[in-house]
Amino acid sequence: MDGFQRRQQQKMNDIYRAALKLFSKHGVKKVKITDIAHEAQVSPVTIYNYYGSKTALLRQVVTNYLKEQYQKYELLLQQNIPFPEKIESIIFNKKETAKTLHPEFLRSVMSKDPQTRTFVEEFYQKKAIPMLMEILKEGLEQGYINPEISTRTIMFYINMFWETVYRSDILDDENRCIQMELSTVFFYGLMGKKPE
Repeated sequence: MDGFQRRQQQKMNDIYRAALKLFSKHGVKKVKITDIAHEAQVSPVTIYNYYGSKTALLRQVVTNYLKEQYQKYELLLQQNIPFPEKIESIIFNKKETAKTLHPEFLRSVMSKDPQTRTFVEEFYQKKAIPMLMEILKEGLEQGYINPEISTRTIMFYINMFWETVYRSDILDDENRCIQMELSTVFFYGLMGKKPE
Protein backbone atom coordinates (compact mmCIF):
# COMPACT_ATOMS: atom_id res chain seq x y z
CA MET A 1 0.00 0.00 0.00
CA ASP A 2 1.53 3.31 -1.05
CA GLY A 3 1.22 6.66 0.74
CA PHE A 4 -1.84 7.75 -1.26
CA GLN A 5 -3.68 4.50 -0.54
CA ARG A 6 -2.81 4.74 3.17
CA ARG A 7 -4.18 8.32 3.34
CA GLN A 8 -7.29 7.23 1.46
CA GLN A 9 -7.82 4.30 3.84
CA GLN A 10 -7.27 6.58 6.84
CA LYS A 11 -9.91 9.02 5.55
CA MET A 12 -12.37 6.17 5.04
CA ASN A 13 -11.68 4.95 8.60
CA ASP A 14 -12.18 8.48 9.94
CA ILE A 15 -15.48 8.78 8.07
CA TYR A 16 -16.62 5.38 9.36
CA ARG A 17 -15.75 6.22 12.99
CA ALA A 18 -17.42 9.64 12.73
CA ALA A 19 -20.57 8.18 11.15
CA LEU A 20 -20.78 5.38 13.73
CA LYS A 21 -20.34 7.85 16.58
CA LEU A 22 -22.98 10.26 15.29
CA PHE A 23 -25.48 7.60 14.16
CA SER A 24 -25.09 5.88 17.54
CA LYS A 25 -25.61 9.09 19.47
CA HIS A 26 -28.33 10.83 17.44
CA GLY A 27 -29.83 8.18 15.15
CA VAL A 28 -29.60 8.13 11.38
CA LYS A 29 -32.32 10.63 10.44
CA LYS A 30 -30.94 13.55 12.45
CA VAL A 31 -27.36 13.19 11.20
CA LYS A 32 -26.42 14.99 7.98
CA ILE A 33 -23.45 14.28 5.74
CA THR A 34 -22.11 17.73 6.73
CA ASP A 35 -22.16 16.63 10.41
CA ILE A 36 -20.18 13.49 9.58
CA ALA A 37 -17.75 15.49 7.41
CA HIS A 38 -17.17 17.95 10.26
CA GLU A 39 -16.58 15.14 12.77
CA ALA A 40 -14.24 13.28 10.39
CA GLN A 41 -12.47 16.49 9.38
CA VAL A 42 -13.10 15.91 5.67
CA SER A 43 -15.27 17.67 3.12
CA PRO A 44 -18.80 16.43 2.33
CA VAL A 45 -17.58 15.92 -1.24
CA THR A 46 -14.98 13.43 0.05
CA ILE A 47 -17.75 11.38 1.69
CA TYR A 48 -19.82 11.39 -1.50
CA ASN A 49 -16.73 10.43 -3.52
CA TYR A 50 -16.05 7.42 -1.30
CA TYR A 51 -19.62 6.28 -0.56
CA GLY A 52 -21.96 7.94 -3.06
CA SER A 53 -24.85 8.49 -0.63
CA LYS A 54 -25.83 8.51 3.03
CA THR A 55 -27.60 5.16 2.54
CA ALA A 56 -24.44 3.59 1.12
CA LEU A 57 -22.43 5.03 4.02
CA LEU A 58 -24.93 3.62 6.53
CA ARG A 59 -24.69 0.25 4.78
CA GLN A 60 -20.90 0.32 5.19
CA VAL A 61 -21.17 1.43 8.83
CA VAL A 62 -23.52 -1.47 9.61
CA THR A 63 -21.24 -3.93 7.79
CA ASN A 64 -18.10 -2.72 9.58
CA TYR A 65 -19.83 -2.54 12.95
CA LEU A 66 -21.11 -6.13 12.76
CA LYS A 67 -17.70 -7.38 11.66
CA GLU A 68 -16.04 -5.59 14.60
CA GLN A 69 -18.54 -7.08 17.05
CA TYR A 70 -17.97 -10.52 15.56
CA GLN A 71 -14.19 -10.16 16.01
CA LYS A 72 -14.70 -9.20 19.67
CA TYR A 73 -16.78 -12.32 20.30
CA GLU A 74 -14.33 -14.44 18.33
CA LEU A 75 -11.52 -13.31 20.67
CA LEU A 76 -13.74 -14.01 23.67
CA LEU A 77 -14.48 -17.51 22.39
CA GLN A 78 -10.76 -18.24 22.07
CA GLN A 79 -10.01 -17.22 25.66
CA ASN A 80 -9.34 -20.02 28.09
CA ILE A 81 -11.88 -18.91 30.70
CA PRO A 82 -14.88 -20.76 32.20
CA PHE A 83 -18.21 -20.68 30.36
CA PRO A 84 -19.99 -18.50 32.97
CA GLU A 85 -17.31 -15.81 32.60
CA LYS A 86 -17.76 -15.81 28.82
CA ILE A 87 -21.51 -15.39 29.25
CA GLU A 88 -20.97 -12.55 31.74
CA SER A 89 -18.71 -10.86 29.16
CA ILE A 90 -21.37 -11.24 26.45
CA ILE A 91 -24.12 -9.80 28.65
CA PHE A 92 -21.85 -6.98 29.86
CA ASN A 93 -20.95 -6.14 26.27
CA LYS A 94 -24.65 -6.09 25.32
CA LYS A 95 -25.33 -3.68 28.19
CA GLU A 96 -22.50 -1.39 27.07
CA THR A 97 -23.68 -1.53 23.46
CA ALA A 98 -27.26 -0.75 24.45
CA LYS A 99 -26.06 2.29 26.41
CA THR A 100 -24.13 3.70 23.46
CA LEU A 101 -26.20 2.80 20.37
CA HIS A 102 -29.19 4.97 19.53
CA PRO A 103 -32.35 2.82 19.05
CA GLU A 104 -32.97 4.39 15.65
CA PHE A 105 -29.50 3.28 14.56
CA LEU A 106 -30.33 -0.26 15.67
CA ARG A 107 -33.57 -0.07 13.69
CA SER A 108 -31.53 1.05 10.69
CA VAL A 109 -29.51 -2.15 11.02
CA MET A 110 -32.78 -3.97 10.38
CA SER A 111 -34.02 -1.33 7.94
CA LYS A 112 -36.01 -1.73 4.76
CA ASP A 113 -32.87 -1.27 2.65
CA PRO A 114 -32.73 -4.67 0.92
CA GLN A 115 -28.92 -4.79 0.74
CA THR A 116 -28.48 -4.01 4.42
CA ARG A 117 -31.21 -6.42 5.48
CA THR A 118 -29.75 -9.20 3.30
CA PHE A 119 -26.28 -8.61 4.74
CA VAL A 120 -27.57 -8.63 8.34
CA GLU A 121 -29.63 -11.79 7.81
CA GLU A 122 -26.74 -13.61 6.09
CA PHE A 123 -24.33 -12.43 8.78
CA TYR A 124 -26.69 -13.73 11.45
CA GLN A 125 -27.08 -17.14 9.75
CA LYS A 126 -23.47 -17.67 8.63
CA LYS A 127 -21.49 -16.01 11.42
CA ALA A 128 -23.52 -15.20 14.54
CA ILE A 129 -25.48 -18.46 14.83
CA PRO A 130 -22.45 -20.77 14.32
CA MET A 131 -20.48 -18.73 16.87
CA LEU A 132 -23.32 -18.87 19.37
CA MET A 133 -23.64 -22.61 18.81
CA GLU A 134 -19.90 -22.94 19.50
CA ILE A 135 -20.30 -21.06 22.78
CA LEU A 136 -23.30 -23.21 23.74
CA LYS A 137 -21.39 -26.38 22.80
CA GLU A 138 -18.65 -25.30 25.18
CA GLY A 139 -21.26 -24.73 27.90
CA LEU A 140 -22.65 -28.20 27.26
CA GLU A 141 -19.18 -29.78 27.46
CA GLN A 142 -18.46 -27.97 30.74
CA GLY A 143 -21.79 -29.11 32.22
CA TYR A 144 -23.51 -25.71 32.31
CA ILE A 145 -26.21 -26.54 29.73
CA ASN A 146 -28.77 -29.28 30.12
CA PRO A 147 -27.71 -32.12 27.74
CA GLU A 148 -31.34 -33.21 27.40
CA ILE A 149 -32.17 -30.06 25.40
CA SER A 150 -31.83 -30.80 21.68
CA THR A 151 -29.91 -28.61 19.23
CA ARG A 152 -33.19 -28.12 17.35
CA THR A 153 -34.85 -26.70 20.48
CA ILE A 154 -31.84 -24.47 21.17
CA MET A 155 -32.01 -23.14 17.58
CA PHE A 156 -35.73 -22.47 17.96
CA TYR A 157 -35.01 -20.65 21.22
CA ILE A 158 -32.24 -18.57 19.60
CA ASN A 159 -34.48 -17.58 16.66
CA MET A 160 -37.32 -16.69 19.01
CA PHE A 161 -34.93 -14.53 21.05
CA TRP A 162 -33.53 -12.82 17.92
CA GLU A 163 -37.01 -11.98 16.56
CA THR A 164 -38.11 -10.57 19.91
CA VAL A 165 -35.03 -8.49 20.76
CA TYR A 166 -34.99 -6.76 17.36
CA ARG A 167 -38.67 -5.82 17.31
CA SER A 168 -38.96 -2.06 16.82
CA ASP A 169 -40.84 -1.49 20.11
CA ILE A 170 -38.17 -3.39 22.08
CA LEU A 171 -35.47 -1.18 20.54
CA ASP A 172 -37.07 2.00 21.91
CA ASP A 173 -35.21 3.89 24.64
CA GLU A 174 -37.75 3.13 27.36
CA ASN A 175 -37.40 -0.61 26.72
CA ARG A 176 -33.61 -0.88 27.00
CA CYS A 177 -33.94 -2.57 30.39
CA ILE A 178 -36.13 -5.23 28.72
CA GLN A 179 -33.31 -5.90 26.21
CA MET A 180 -30.88 -6.51 29.06
CA GLU A 181 -33.30 -8.66 31.03
CA LEU A 182 -34.04 -10.73 27.92
CA SER A 183 -30.31 -11.32 27.48
CA THR A 184 -30.08 -12.50 31.09
CA VAL A 185 -33.10 -14.80 30.72
CA PHE A 186 -31.66 -16.09 27.43
CA PHE A 187 -28.47 -17.29 29.09
CA TYR A 188 -29.59 -18.09 32.63
CA GLY A 189 -33.26 -19.01 32.28
CA LEU A 190 -35.82 -17.82 34.78
CA MET A 191 -33.30 -18.13 37.63
CA GLY A 192 -32.01 -14.82 36.28
CA LYS A 193 -28.44 -15.38 37.44
CA LYS A 194 -25.58 -17.74 36.86
CA PRO A 195 -25.60 -20.87 39.00
CA GLU A 196 -23.25 -20.87 41.98
